[in-house]
Amino acid sequence: MIRITTLLLTIASLTVSAQQNVVLQIEHFLGGVPFASNVTALNGYDEDFRASRMEYYLSEFTLIHDGGQETNVDATWVLVDAHVMTTVPLGNFDITALEAVRFGVGVDPAVNHLDPASYEASHPLAPKSPSMHWGWAAGYRFLAMEGTSGINLAQSYEIHALGDNNYLKQTIPTAGVMDGGDLVVQLNGDYVEAFREMSIGNGPIVHGETGLATIALRNFRDHVFTSIEGNGPVGMDELNKDLLVVYPNPTTDQVRISTTGVVGYDEVRVLDAQGKLVQSTPFTTGKAIDVALPISGVYQVSLLQKGTVVARRTVVKQ
Repeated sequence: MIRITTLLLTIASLTVSAQQNVVLQIEHFLGGVPFASNVTALNGYDEDFRASRMEYYLSEFTLIHDGGQETNVDATWVLVDAHVMTTVPLGNFDITALEAVRFGVGVDPAVNHLDPASYEASHPLAPKSPSMHWGWAAGYRFLAMEGTSGINLAQSYEIHALGDNNYLKQTIPTAGVMDGGDLVVQLNGDYVEAFREMSIGNGPIVHGETGLATIALRNFRDHVFTSIEGNGPVGMDELNKDLLVVYPNPTTDQVRISTTGVVGYDEVRVLDAQGKLVQSTPFTTGKAIDVALPISGVYQVSLLQKGTVVARRTVVKQ
């Protein structure tokens, strides 16, 4: 009996601590069709364009799993070329149920200004041709979009975006898919979304940290990626999250929301994983409110002051 009990406990222990190989996979599209240089798409200004180059970096991956636990993927940078499906092993982790993935578009500031020549040639951060490095002072190109646009596709555009202030993270809810024993974080990237609120019909040439470069990176954060389930990014990065007290997190039912600040706030909004408004509730500084979350998933709680979002936090309902 003792031996049987010991064996059962050992099996249970192995089951609980089972490791999972996790792989990132990104399929690339332009307006819903597979990405290619000869595909013509239409942006929000009814301007035709093609994309001959679509390269960008991803870094600082975090896997959110098993009731809101967060596991960082150390020392992983991905240089994505939209002409080729992206498949990258992220590592082996103790995960039972994946809930979301978080990552930054660009190169994280701690690494952005290091010498690219210090890496082996095969490393994503080593010197590339065409170059993805702007120089030590500015660091890497986070995103390089090039192609033709306008009437008869007669104009050439280049948008190279960079800068620590433009390094933005996003969280995409996903359970992943099992494939041959691997847990695959499968995302779709549709790069028509990168051109939201951007007129490129006159062939702009933008290399830097402002203007269309900033808009492009924000579009990547908010609109480009969806999960295999169809989930878009939860929203913008957490903002001034110490102002918001949201508990319990994760939750199985509702959350109680209060603030640590003393200035006047007037509204709390809850968005779901697709960015849809779940609830908008009047808020009085110094008081707490209870908000019920309808279904399991990842939500974003925003605190507003006179219509402006001043703090955000992510919350998970199991």
